[in-house]
Amino acid sequence: GEHVSAKAEEWPKRWAHILANMQLVMGPLSDRSRLAPLDVEVLETVELPSVVRKKVTFVSEPGDRVPAYLLVPKGLTGKAPAMLCLHQTTTVGKGEPAGVDGRPNLRYALELAQRGYVTLAPDYPHFGDYEVDAYAYGYGSVTMKGIWNHMRAVDLLASLPEVDAEGIGCIGHSLGGHNTLFVGVFDSRLKV
Repeated sequence: GEHVSAKAEEWPKRWAHILANMQLVMGPLSDRSRLAPLDVEVLETVELPSVVRKKVTFVSEPGDRVPAYLLVPKGLTGKAPAMLCLHQTTTVGKGEPAGVDGRPNLRYALELAQRGYVTLAPDYPHFGDYEVDAYAYGYGSVTMKGIWNHMRAVDLLASLPEVDAEGIGCIGHSLGGHNTLFVGVFDSRLKV
């Protein structure tokens, strides 16, 4: 078998090998050098006791808008850390982590916002309000389309004046846990 080294100086080579092999299975990640503007649209704003919850869409790529909930704590002073909150396998999609629907013990986007984090809960393809044909956009898998969308969600969080771009993490349950691991491999901006 292949030798896995624990030496720090060998990590960049190993990392490149991991990324290459994941893309052999999932299909290649799209070129990030030419990103379309995010063009965030706010569809609804709801004032909660300590959080403002906005239903938004943002451009993943030309012709494709991802629905999401953006939760911003009230009374922020300075820049706050942020969390990308990925939902489990549930028909309500983003609504569960955002606290709109679903089980109360899975409302982590809402709970983290109540604790001072800016949170973003996007829909994964074919959940919530989001239907997209990943293959029509040239993806080798829905998983890779999800990775792309989640990297765009990090772009959105990093662009917000309320967010400390050096303090962005990702959390998820079940399907969202898998997707947290996948986007974490490809996006070094995620710190936790």
